[in-house]
Amino acid sequence: MQAARCLAASLIAIASFSVTHARSWNVEDFGSKGDSQTLNTAAIQEAIDTCSQAGGGEVLISEGIHVSGTILLKDGVTLVIHEHATLLGSENPADYQSIDIFVDGSGQERGKCLIGALDAKDVGLAGSGTIDGRGASFKRDKIAKTLEKAGIDRSQLGKLAANRPFLLRFVRSRNIKIRDISLRQPAAWTCHFFQCDKIIVDGISIHGHAHENNDGIDVDSSSRVRIRDCRIDTGDDAICMKSTSPVPTHDVYIDNCTLKSDWGALKFGTESMGDYHDITIQNCRIHDTKGGGIKIFSVDGAHVRDITI
Repeated sequence: MQAARCLAASLIAIASFSVTHARSWNVEDFGSKGDSQTLNTAAIQEAIDTCSQAGGGEVLISEGIHVSGTILLKDGVTLVIHEHATLLGSENPADYQSIDIFVDGSGQERGKCLIGALDAKDVGLAGSGTIDGRGASFKRDKIAKTLEKAGIDRSQLGKLAANRPFLLRFVRSRNIKIRDISLRQPAAWTCHFFQCDKIIVDGISIHGHAHENNDGIDVDSSSRVRIRDCRIDTGDDAICMKSTSPVPTHDVYIDNCTLKSDWGALKFGTESMGDYHDITIQNCRIHDTKGGGIKIFSVDGAHVRDITI
């Protein structure tokens, strides 16, 4: 009887290990190199695709500096960046792709990103590592040098310099969780949620002072959003409610965040095609903010109601 119990326990342990192992994929097993030089876009994307096709789990960047262009999260995938690892954006604008192009409040075409998700569910980012967009590389003079080095026609300079990549962009996606990660130096907005539902952003830090339009978190035509325990220091708006479509932004709860901005800390607008309602912000600390602590703009005619700050 004792032998049978031991055998059963062993089989359970083996099965548990197999399940755990099967739900984690390390990008280095797909050829990604953390040498700060190699472009690893294809390798990281293959790891994500494989994970999603197997039913979901974690894709791991466990150590080193892994350079990449645009990668897209797929259903069921959480990208985990460990403490001693960095996902570093490529300096070449040609390594980025646009997802669901739109025009922002300044009339600028947007849509490129380092990490994106399009019509996805159950996706996220976790770990105590860093995602760095190298935003200063997207200033016009730097792009010109990059294009020359890569042998790319300079006639594309204007377009490439204008549509700078966001660090994170989630479009029409749901059940998104972003925890603990450090987001640094985007070329444009840091984290953009467009027409998304059921979002948790918990315990992240954002530092964005590398370029223009360095917003922190933009909640755009999205709902059921929870943002808490975040530290945000930006060159532009720290947390911003937007509606670049007629879909309203609503059911948003923001708690216990520390905000610093060279422009606005808490902002509603400028883009306001859809309404804002049922939004609660509490226990937040605003300091060293130059352009306004709380700003509410209905520029495009949105109804703003049931806002508690």
